[in-house]
Amino acid sequence: MQIRRGFIPLVLVALAIGAVPAQAQSCTQGGPGPRCGVCIPWFDLAYDGPFSQIYCGAWVFGGNSSRGTDGGPCGWDNYYGSFNGPTNWTSFYQSVVANQGTTGNFFFVYDVDIDDSDPYTRLDVYIKEPNGNLLLIDTVSGARWCETRQVSLPGHSNWVNQSVDIVFWGKVVTSGKKIKIDRVVFGQY
Repeated sequence: MQIRRGFIPLVLVALAIGAVPAQAQSCTQGGPGPRCGVCIPWFDLAYDGPFSQIYCGAWVFGGNSSRGTDGGPCGWDNYYGSFNGPTNWTSFYQSVVANQGTTGNFFFVYDVDIDDSDPYTRLDVYIKEPNGNLLLIDTVSGARWCETRQVSLPGHSNWVNQSVDIVFWGKVVTSGKKIKIDRVVFGQY
């Protein structure tokens, strides 16, 4: 078999282009946090935290979850991540590489709006660690209006320079009701 000259470099270029992650092709990360006098510099690892990059493929939505585009709740922008009732447990997630710090200190912030007062409607938030373990970092149930949730995650040196997933699991009991999530920040410092 004879290989044409120039064929191998062309294949290598095609493989390199195909290896670029989806979020790097059309999404941007949150980026550096604010710099101020006594603030600790940090970097937002989440891609498309406000869900407004509609052609971004970073968020992977499962059954009965989606990118909401009908006008955000609470005066937020028009986009959000949504669990649409009724649904049994379903999820959406994204993968990030924790490569913006060396200490293993992280934090997680997001806004949630739940318009279903049924106490069995629930949101669980996990970080899928490099070893595959799902670490539950927050749980919310029942009706919530425009609530900002914050979780401190210090001491995770095993995440540094590794791929971790941001995972939202939701269950909405009542038909026509939703869990809405917006302004996701996964900070590393």
